[in-house]
Amino acid sequence: ILFAGHGVRSRDRGGVRSLLPRPCGAGARRGRLIGVWYYGMSMVKVTYSLDDATVRRIRTTAGRLEIPQSQFVREAVADYAARKDRLSEAERLRLLEVLERLSEAPPSRSPEEVDAELREIRAARRRGWRQEP
Repeated sequence: ILFAGHGVRSRDRGGVRSLLPRPCGAGARRGRLIGVWYYGMSMVKVTYSLDDATVRRIRTTAGRLEIPQSQFVREAVADYAARKDRLSEAERLRLLEVLERLSEAPPSRSPEEVDAELREIRAARRRGWRQEP
């Protein structure tokens, strides 16, 4: 079955209006529905200002990949965000160096002092941080 590009407006559970496709073609005229098709992703229209070279690269690359420009931008942003969430090699090495220095440093307190502080913390948690008279 084919679906028209224009649809019937309907409210979904969240009260947001969505565009649902309307059946068309010979099967639809006879009242038969062969399949169901709908948009599975929530989309928000936004406006950004981009320079001509960036727009040209988006159009060229999306055309070469034969995907919509909006899909290309979504994938590019997801890829960029995934790379930016990772540490660079220099950051990773710096953090490893800091951890190594910390592990080699002698303890600043004796084990008895650490145990005493932990007992105080546990007792304070049991009383709910209330001050006893």
